[in-house]
Amino acid sequence: KSVQEGKISQGEADEQAQEWEKVEWEKRWKVFPNRFLTAFAKYHVITLLMRTYEYLASLRYDKVVLDKLTMDPFFASRQLASSKSTAKSSSESTSIAKEMFYTTFWGNLIAFMADYSVHQVVLCYGYYVYIRRKRQQA
Repeated sequence: KSVQEGKISQGEADEQAQEWEKVEWEKRWKVFPNRFLTAFAKYHVITLLMRTYEYLASLRYDKVVLDKLTMDPFFASRQLASSKSTAKSSSESTSIAKEMFYTTFWGNLIAFMADYSVHQVVLCYGYYVYIRRKRQQA
């Protein structure tokens, strides 16, 4: 915009853009290792928590519910598609949609709860750190 208005030349604008890019990329690369380690840790904690929830579910629930909780939705949809006929009426399509909704709901419940639990712990820890700093400043 400044180039179009004649305030600076194209060369000066390119130089400013290069300076801005250099500063921004340095910022991003400076925080990258911390963010990478955080994401890596979250991934493994979520996986471990999923396995823990699956184990606890196996102690509490019967095989039917456990099968619902550990179902692979993609595999279930392929199985359902191969078992149903190609000529679909609206009632059959509705029943397929309903069955797939419940399959994906139950199949993703443990993963969702593990992810949600980890994010709630991170949120609570962040709030704890914030409050602790506020009290130290006061």
